[in-house]
Amino acid sequence: MKKIIVPVDFSSTASNAAEFAGNLAIFYGAEIWLYHAYEMPVGVGEIAWPLFNVSDLQKAAEQELETLKETIQED
Repeated sequence: MKKIIVPVDFSSTASNAAEFAGNLAIFYGAEIWLYHAYEMPVGVGEIAWPLFNVSDLQKAAEQELETLKETIQED
């Protein structure tokens, strides 16, 4: 099975790359996987603590990935 993994950061450049990868996937009969990684911002002090809720960051990233997926499928 052929897979094309596309790292995305939700910028316009990444969206263009994902669209291009989608066209390649169609041409070669491959799957396309959108990959997004995020870093947990941590407050620095005597005790380190997360500045954001992890589940909120994950939900936001999943929504953006779904939106990008739908955009690629439309084209």
